[in-house]
Amino acid sequence: MEPLGQIAGVASGVISSISWLSGALLGMIIGQYFDGSLVPVTLGLTIVCALTLAVLRVVPAYSAPLD
Repeated sequence: MEPLGQIAGVASGVISSISWLSGALLGMIIGQYFDGSLVPVTLGLTIVCALTLAVLRVVPAYSAPLD
């Protein structure tokens, strides 16, 4: 948040909203496959974790200079 300066509060709200919305959408999609067993939930969690790891490997981490 430090590089965003005076709009850090707004940026935090936007980031939180995007995080909440994506989690709700992924949860809704995984929930559609729920059949009473843990297989769809486990498979959905595994797929989401694999996608997260793939994104973390592809997208470089942003580091702002501490001037």
